[in-house]
Amino acid sequence: MMLVAVFGTLGKLVGIALVVTQLASSGGTFPMELAPQWIQAVGGCLPMTYVLRSLKAVISTGNGDIYWSNLGVVSVYLIGFAAVMLIAYLFRSSKEAPLSAAAAH
Repeated sequence: MMLVAVFGTLGKLVGIALVVTQLASSGGTFPMELAPQWIQAVGGCLPMTYVLRSLKAVISTGNGDIYWSNLGVVSVYLIGFAAVMLIAYLFRSSKEAPLSAAAAH
């Protein structure tokens, strides 16, 4: 939603590209140790990596500390994306409001 709020229709394309990138770089499809260094670096910047790490920790070891620390990282992503989306929405609606008000008269 944030990408569409910021980039419009182009945000949908960027979103699809990010989903594919996350699938390849998060360690969900194959072990990250086998991936090239650049994929490992990109994976560390995307939220799906932290979701999968937390699920693996809880399922395999029952380690709640890893779960909660990764949940904190995902929460920061969520809050950041929501804030950017809200700012973009408010900015866009403030730019469009005078045009629609002038068109109504």
